[in-house]
Amino acid sequence: MKNVIFFGSDRIALPLLDFLRSNDCVRLAGIVSQPDRPSGRGQKLEQTAVSAFAERNGISLLKPQKPDENLAMQMRSMGCDIILVMAYGHILRKNILEVPLFGIYNFHASILPKYRGASPIEAAIANGESETGVSLMQIVEAMDAGAVADVESVPIAPDDTYADVAKKISLLCPTLLRRNLQKICDGTLKWEEQDAVNATYAGKLSKEEGLLDFSLPAAKLKNRIRALTPHIGCVIYLGGVPLKIGKVAVESADCSRFARGEIVAIARDGMKIATGDGMLIICELQRPGGKMLQAKDFANGFSVKIGEVVPSHPMRELSFVHSH
Repeated sequence: MKNVIFFGSDRIALPLLDFLRSNDCVRLAGIVSQPDRPSGRGQKLEQTAVSAFAERNGISLLKPQKPDENLAMQMRSMGCDIILVMAYGHILRKNILEVPLFGIYNFHASILPKYRGASPIEAAIANGESETGVSLMQIVEAMDAGAVADVESVPIAPDDTYADVAKKISLLCPTLLRRNLQKICDGTLKWEEQDAVNATYAGKLSKEEGLLDFSLPAAKLKNRIRALTPHIGCVIYLGGVPLKIGKVAVESADCSRFARGEIVAIARDGMKIATGDGMLIICELQRPGGKMLQAKDFANGFSVKIGEVVPSHPMRELSFVHSH
């Protein structure tokens, strides 16, 4: 029976861990996750979802500041045969790559070579893709450039948010591993090199990505909002107050007589804002410290004026192509 050490931090990895814990072919010998971080208003230390899984299930847990030589030594002492990785949050270097006797395998949340990097799900939604997936790949020193053994695809529905797509991918990962685990254990996986010419990249995201530019088409704004909901969140500023956006819709309309970002109506279905092409309908809003409310109810308790112009902010693309 092979000893597996799993590297991960995000809750997207939990179904994979459940599968490994109950599998008879391998032993989940240890888990490596990010250290506890301050979180929320009180800045209380909070562990990752993967750390919490390890503690709940009595699995050896390592939380190094970075995957250094000390970690490599600890893993050797645990008898590490295979490393599996999903959404860990650190790039793994040669010192770690050389530890497992039967290789290191990564579950990357895109159909490679599209959307290498830290935010593949967000980039796929923001770009209006109708499909994404998860790739079982080799880890090499270059970012997500390793050969791919197998892929599972998931559809992206028109109203899916980041949370929806991440859940779909998360639930498919055990299927991908089940199909390939025996080949991983006996070293017979077949690999296909990525076509680097078609590679795109999705970098780390910050709160600034949640600011909107109303000179862009409403459909593009809707995609950005879906891509960042709920973990980062998109906001508009009214009266200097940041308001978090919930559900949104798009309406075809001639907006040429309105300013970009102008609040045109507050109707039963939401707050209508003129954009570069069509109306963005904000169906739900949340003020700091408040609950997410239907826009109509929100407007009853917050001063919103028809004709008011919501400030626009530059929006950078969430993915890019490397120039060689």
